[in-house]
Amino acid sequence: MFEHADLAAAVVIPGHRQLGDGVAHLAGDEKDLNIESPAHDGLAWEDALKTSGLTADLKPVCLVDLRGVTAGLESLSGKRALAFCAIGSPHHFFAMLERLGADVDRLAFGDHHRYCIEDAVMVMDRAAGKDLVLTTEKDLVKIEPSWFTGVANRLFAVRIALDMPWLKDIADEIERLAVTRRVPGQG
Repeated sequence: MFEHADLAAAVVIPGHRQLGDGVAHLAGDEKDLNIESPAHDGLAWEDALKTSGLTADLKPVCLVDLRGVTAGLESLSGKRALAFCAIGSPHHFFAMLERLGADVDRLAFGDHHRYCIEDAVMVMDRAAGKDLVLTTEKDLVKIEPSWFTGVANRLFAVRIALDMPWLKDIADEIERLAVTRRVPGQG
């Protein structure tokens, strides 16, 4: 689910023995956030976070076009859209677009698909008569814009933000510990 190299920093989740060593980090392919534990219990990161009472939600923020110009999500409401993506769970992406009010024609490629000119032709053919062509930001950066000239003015990615409401509590606890354990004469 995590497809961004900036998330490669380790996240420490203190006080949860069921997470083994308590460290969540990105796997080498930067795709799936995995939980490492000495027992290698095989819990997926989502299950482990839920077990610990911590959750992370992916929330749509806006639309972004090939030039980086953004538009509001309200522009999806009532629109006929072709949505294409090459992610591990495309049904989540398509369902999100439908919740935002779009009438979605779904086109899923395999996870980590390398787009080619034939894919662009297929997308443009399927997009005929559609108001919008939608994809993920991950996919938008993987396509050659010159291949999509026929739909360029209707092609948008959905920008997603990671919502972790519990992160503030962890930051507050770190700050509290730093203040209460400060060595006299420092900082």
